[in-house]
Amino acid sequence: MWYDLLFQVLRRRLRGVEEAVTTDSRAVHEAIAHLYGAVMAPEEWPSALETVTDLLGADHAIFLDRGLGDSYGLLASVRLDPQIIERFCTAEAARLGDPFLGALPVGMAISRPDIVADREWENTAIYNEIIRPANGFQSVNARLEGPGKTAIIVNFCRARRAGAFDVAETAAFQTILPHLANVLELSHRLGVAERQHRGLLQILDCLDSGVILADAAGRPNFANDQARRILAAADGLMVGPSGLLAGTPPATLRLRQAINGVGALARPDTRAAAWQAARLRLARPSGRPPLMLSLYPIWRIDTAMPRVGIFVSEPDVCPPIDGEALVDAFRLTQREAAIAGLLASGHDLKSAAGVLAIGIGTARNHLKHVFEKTDTHSQAKLMAVLRGFVGPRR
Repeated sequence: MWYDLLFQVLRRRLRGVEEAVTTDSRAVHEAIAHLYGAVMAPEEWPSALETVTDLLGADHAIFLDRGLGDSYGLLASVRLDPQIIERFCTAEAARLGDPFLGALPVGMAISRPDIVADREWENTAIYNEIIRPANGFQSVNARLEGPGKTAIIVNFCRARRAGAFDVAETAAFQTILPHLANVLELSHRLGVAERQHRGLLQILDCLDSGVILADAAGRPNFANDQARRILAAADGLMVGPSGLLAGTPPATLRLRQAINGVGALARPDTRAAAWQAARLRLARPSGRPPLMLSLYPIWRIDTAMPRVGIFVSEPDVCPPIDGEALVDAFRLTQREAAIAGLLASGHDLKSAAGVLAIGIGTARNHLKHVFEKTDTHSQAKLMAVLRGFVGPRR
C-alpha cells in the first residue's frame, strides 16, 4: 500500500538527512522565484522549468495531466523531442504507466528506485516502450492534484549512467514541489480568466455600437471592431498621443472632463454610483449627424485596469438585421428576409430590388408576403418589428 511506501521513503530520507541539508538553499529559492515569475510572464515558463531541471541534475522533464480520458495530456516538457512527447501522450503509455504512477502519494517527491528497483524496472514495459526511447532510466517523480478530478504527474529524468537521484536532490524537489503546485494552479486560473476575457472581447466585437474601454485620463485600452472603424475615420472621435480626441479642442476638453468625471465614480468608495452614465454629443467635421457617446464607470480593484466604458453610436448608420432569425421566427423565405433586411437598412423598395437583381413587381410580391407573415400592414410597423432582430456585424 502507499503508506508502506511512504514509511520506507521517510526512513531512507532520515538516514540521509545530513546529505540533504547541504543542498544549496539559495539555488532552490531562486528556482522557486523563477517559477512564480513565470505565472505573470508566461514566456518565462520554459526558462523556469529549465532552471529546476538543472538544479535537480536532470536531463529532461515532462509534466502530464491525467484526466478522465484514456491518455495523458501534455502540460509542459523540457528537452524532449516532439516524437517522444507524442509517445508519452498515447493511451498505451497511460495503460502502462498508471500502475507505477498510481503508487505515488499526492504531494510527495519520490525517487524511482524507492518505488521499483533497477532490476525490476529494466524489465517493465513502461520503461522499455516509453521511457527508454527518451534516454531515461533514473527519475524523481511526484503526483499533484489537478483541476477537477485530474492528477498532474511530474517527472524529472536522466540517463542510467548518471545514477539515481540522491537524497539531497529529492529533498530539493520536495521543497520546490508545493510551490510548483501553486504555480500550476495559478497558471490554470489565469488561463481560465484569460479565455473568459477573450470571450468577452469577442462578444464586444459583435455589438452594433462602438465600445471603447479607457482609463480615467482618456487613454484607450480596448476598442471593438465598430469603435476601431469610427476611430480610424477620425470624424469627430480619434486617438492621439495623449488619448481620445474630439473634432475640436473645446470638444476634446468636454470629452476629457466627462471621462475623468465618470472615471472618478469607479473608485471603491463610490461603487454605489457605478451605473450613473454620462452622455455626450460630438459634432462631426464631415457634416454627418453627431456621434452619441454614453460613458459608464467600471469598478475594478486594480485601478490600472480600464475604468470607463464608452459606447459610441452613429445615428445615420442602420444596424444589420439577422436574416436567419427572421426566417426562423416568421417562416420567411431567404429572399423575403433579404427584402426586409434591406428595407431596415435604409433602402427603398426600388433600390432593394436593384441590390437583389429582381424586378420591382417581384419585390412588391415578396414584401406583401413579409407583411402577411409578420402580421404588419405598413413599412413603419414592419420596421418596429425588425428592430427586435438586430444581429451582429460580420
